[in-house]
Amino acid sequence: MKTKIAVLFTGFLAAVLVLPLAAEVILSKDDAVKQIFPDADKTEEKEVALTAAHKKSMKDTYGWDLSAESVKVRVSTKAGKVIGRTVFIPETGKHGKIWVAVGIMTDGTVARAAVCSLSEVRGKPVAQDQFLKQFKGKSPRDSFTIGSGVQAVSGATLSSKSVAAAIRKGSILLNTLFPAAS
Repeated sequence: MKTKIAVLFTGFLAAVLVLPLAAEVILSKDDAVKQIFPDADKTEEKEVALTAAHKKSMKDTYGWDLSAESVKVRVSTKAGKVIGRTVFIPETGKHGKIWVAVGIMTDGTVARAAVCSLSEVRGKPVAQDQFLKQFKGKSPRDSFTIGSGVQAVSGATLSSKSVAAAIRKGSILLNTLFPAAS
């Protein structure tokens, strides 16, 4: 009997420690864009081609090797004028993917970011405004590094680093694709 209990417990423990956690959806993409650009009266999704020049620029300037051929960008407008763009960036956290919506204003700075989904156990506070608001106004030239301009969520350093990396990548990507905005 003790052997069966030990085997059952060991199997349960292995399942708990090995199986990935299901991602918790916090915001839909539409809700994230509305949160980032609440004044927009219209948002359209556009597929933007990533040219060889875009890829080279991101690789040379930021060390980011991008293999995608295109990216979907949500363009938010008010009274027919572009007020910002949003891109959705996946980043690996401790327990799985974290999807972050990154909104960039027409001046090239971060308008806001929103965590759409995550699989983190202790990292859930990275989805709260208290953490995310410190990225507002940053550009690709600014530091997105934990401990150097960005404070991590206590007990969720890895999740904090992942979200900061996603926001930085979104900022770089949108500023590379839309240089007139930067």
